[in-house]
Amino acid sequence: MISSLFHCQSLTTGHVPISSGYLLFSALSRYLGDSPEGRILHAEDEGRIFTLSPMMPDYFWTTYRCAPKNGNIFFEKGASFAFRASFSDADVFHGFASGVVGAALTIDGAGFRVLKASRPGENEMSRQISVEELNSIPPSLDVFVNFVLPTGFKSNDRQITFPAPEIFFGSLAIRLQKIVKAEAFADNTILRRVLVEDHFLSSVAVRLKNNQIFRGCVGKVHYSLGALSEPERGSLSRLAALAPFCGVGYKVTQGMGLVDIRF
Repeated sequence: MISSLFHCQSLTTGHVPISSGYLLFSALSRYLGDSPEGRILHAEDEGRIFTLSPMMPDYFWTTYRCAPKNGNIFFEKGASFAFRASFSDADVFHGFASGVVGAALTIDGAGFRVLKASRPGENEMSRQISVEELNSIPPSLDVFVNFVLPTGFKSNDRQITFPAPEIFFGSLAIRLQKIVKAEAFADNTILRRVLVEDHFLSSVAVRLKNNQIFRGCVGKVHYSLGALSEPERGSLSRLAALAPFCGVGYKVTQGMGLVDIRF
């Protein structure tokens, strides 16, 4: 699996909403159309992974901080921006990158040029992990999750913003099973023994298609796996390691669900 920052430059002076993920998804869809690269946007339909962040100022990707005014990010012509996308494999990444680098996109009236795609290792947000590397991740006693972008969940049509262990790990396991045919690890009797050791979270509203509001959490959670057996800790550690690539919760192709993981 591979993730990359796509570096952009603003072509106009203007502003974009802080929750521009859906607008970016729409702009990319319009530009790519029904090409093979455009179909990558709907990769989950074919059992592949694709996630997409909003268009954010460059500094956000090193600080995870942004100070919008009235829900908008204001900028001058020539400002540096980037969006992050993740893919199931290198071939999918290269196909998408070849389709969008050089593109001129319009997001809520503001123009951007896609300049380049970062290679894995070029910055903190551009990474790659192989099956062999994933399987070599040792069992951890602790998982530290930084919810970089608003992350929310749904149960019985009810929006949930607190990432309890059963919801966080359970939904991630189901998502991975659906997308990459991974073995599910969603035994609630095990997940109930995962403890939230500490957390610092806030709730954020994200406006998507047709002005629908989806709520998600941003901030940090420390999950303790100390009450689990070593094989159980190993399974959850490997599952958590995939979260930055496949996203967590709902609307991961529309600017939600990006997390950073530390052990």
